[in-house]
Amino acid sequence: MADWSARDWSGQNWQEWSEQDWQEWSERDWSSSSWQKKAADGDKQAAVSGQQDSSKGDSKGQDPQDQDKKPGAGTKNDWSHKKRQLNFFHTKDMDALKLEHKQQMTELQQRHDEVLKQKQKDLDTIDQAFRDYAYDYAKTRCQLDILLDRETEHQGEIEELENHLTEAYEENRELKSSLATTQSEMKELKNKIAEHEEQSKQHEENKQLKEFLAKAESEKKELKEKAADYEEQIKKLNGQMAETNGENIRKRKQVAALMDQVTEVNEFIVGYHKKHHLEKFTRPSQERIAATLEPVPKKTKVLAARSLERPAVDCTPQKMQ
Repeated sequence: MADWSARDWSGQNWQEWSEQDWQEWSERDWSSSSWQKKAADGDKQAAVSGQQDSSKGDSKGQDPQDQDKKPGAGTKNDWSHKKRQLNFFHTKDMDALKLEHKQQMTELQQRHDEVLKQKQKDLDTIDQAFRDYAYDYAKTRCQLDILLDRETEHQGEIEELENHLTEAYEENRELKSSLATTQSEMKELKNKIAEHEEQSKQHEENKQLKEFLAKAESEKKELKEKAADYEEQIKKLNGQMAETNGENIRKRKQVAALMDQVTEVNEFIVGYHKKHHLEKFTRPSQERIAATLEPVPKKTKVLAARSLERPAVDCTPQKMQ
């Protein structure tokens, strides 16, 4: 099949088309045009590059808008501008194609009407011919009835009339054949009109799909903006949690140091009382003596030591998942 996208039909008249041109036009696959493939490839490439830039920005912990600024390349706004240009040119080509299709349909309808008028005129001519033939036949029949009595005298005239009758039958068969051919051509024209209407419906469906794609792209952009806001909030929360962990570690160290000091003071007091035999002067109660002599629980020291060795909690999105 010929490449219709590479052919220039602007200077040609549809009345000059051959049967092969009409067949190629009717069998053309409008859903796989070159501009649709280019538009789909451009959308796919823009989506892939946007996803790669977004993934790079997330891995480094930077703003995705800063990651989009590459040397020698544009930003996402440039990609969106190019995409809008592509959609504009695509819509422009579609409108031009629709206008051309509408003009061709109008011309085809005019041609169809002219053919119908011509065929109707031919049918009227055929009908008038049949009427004339019937009149001539009736007239001839009457003449034959009159001449039957003089058959022997006018044998030559009878043979001539029979020849005329045979020719009339031949013309009748030719007219019937022409009528059948005309009906076949009308049927083919109706089929072509139905095919063109089906192609027009497919163009409308493609337009609806494109509108749905534009709506999905808008929703995707809004979701990306929300994701960027959430990532910024997560970064702030991670900073606050890191500060809180540092403050908790510092306080645990202070508590452990104070516990060690309390233990040393208690041991010093007990040793001092034993060394100078001051228990009888102070006369502490049994509970105070037991509380003074009781060392700091080993479990408390172990917990304090473990709190010092505990690492800070990492609240990055990767670790939290």
